[in-house]
Amino acid sequence: MKGIEYKAALNGIVELMDDDEITCAFVGVRFENMQRNVGDVCEQYSRHNSGREDERDFPDFESEGYAKMDELDGLSSWALNNCTINNLLAEFGDNDDLCSCVLACHCYIIGGTTDATHSDCDDGEVVICNAKVLKVLF
Repeated sequence: MKGIEYKAALNGIVELMDDDEITCAFVGVRFENMQRNVGDVCEQYSRHNSGREDERDFPDFESEGYAKMDELDGLSSWALNNCTINNLLAEFGDNDDLCSCVLACHCYIIGGTTDATHSDCDDGEVVICNAKVLKVLF
């Protein structure tokens, strides 16, 4: 997926949210290696490493270090709302190939009705309880 396609997809989701066609109170962009389909409920919750100095300093998924981290009450994602959309759109150039720009194999739009964002979250992060896949981007 090219950056311009990603931007169009995010703008399309925001338009659906503005038109109340997406009724989830919380919507986010989720990058991960797990393959999911539209309608899947994400039952495996994210983990949190509050002691890291660099947000990229994160143990591999399913490693012993990952298993020892605190489990959050939902799935972590980048909030897709009027406050964060410009940052999400600016992250990639129009011709960037997202699959080679991110460490994850897949990107989804997820949504839910309950927010479990913690006090030590990253800027723009939202933790969504019982998140459901609304759209598969790649």
